[in-house]
Amino acid sequence: MENPAFPNNIYNAKSDKFKVIVQFNTKVYWIIYLKVREPINNMAIPTIEIDYSDNPKKEPSLSGDLTLRPYPKQNKIYVETYGIFDKTGFNSIYDLDPNNNIITELLTKDFEYQILLAEK
Repeated sequence: MENPAFPNNIYNAKSDKFKVIVQFNTKVYWIIYLKVREPINNMAIPTIEIDYSDNPKKEPSLSGDLTLRPYPKQNKIYVETYGIFDKTGFNSIYDLDPNNNIITELLTKDFEYQILLAEK
């Protein structure tokens, strides 16, 4: 696993991507990256995208295989899944509740699912 190149404050960037690579086995990598959609003064929560890949050097695509897109003003998080992540059974919209830790729950479910697949 590579160390993430996250700055101390992600809001210092405008629409830049910061990525980290997680290796599950010799053929399965996740390229996890953040997209900051809005300027600093809006303080938007960045979108989390995950690309499923057999190549750790792959550049992230325009849209990840799993996308978690928070919208605090609507109190919602939108989830888009493709390929392997379709099998995780996510809904497309969740309530964004700080007491609920939904983003942590979704990512944990994804990691557990990937680990189960990698161990087969």
